[in-house]
Amino acid sequence: MSNYFSEQEVSTLKSLEGTPIEHVIYHVWTNVAQKGELFESLDWLELRFPNQERIFLSGGMESDSIKLVDFDLRTEKEAIEKQFSGQVEIRSYIVNEMELWKPAVNKPIREIRLSGAGGHFLNDEFIITVDSEEEDEEFYHLMISLSSEEGLLVELHEDI
Repeated sequence: MSNYFSEQEVSTLKSLEGTPIEHVIYHVWTNVAQKGELFESLDWLELRFPNQERIFLSGGMESDSIKLVDFDLRTEKEAIEKQFSGQVEIRSYIVNEMELWKPAVNKPIREIRLSGAGGHFLNDEFIITVDSEEEDEEFYHLMISLSSEEGLLVELHEDI
């Protein structure tokens, strides 16, 4: 498995700069086998833009990197139903109003910051930067990374 984003993935991510994020949707892999004891993993993060473009980021259970993927919710739900006999579901949530995402929605992406050099960019995390509305902050940074418990993790990043 490659530790780097492909040239196409880098190009796609960088092409988002200047485009506002219109909707953010979490597609969550959910084990419902034991009542009251759910295990959830953010396997697909969907970002939608005003021009009808959308991208899907994946960092699911069988992945050791963040990938840009083609994602068909219906097909994925059918495959998981068949594989896990109803013990696992994919649940989708629009998270535009989530405290974490609300400051970034409907604002143009100022920068997608990737880690690496020489045209090779690591695919274990990246940062989305938008202008901040806070008086004491010029920018708002969201880091998307792989979580230690598998899946994707999105968190506020302040160390820039």
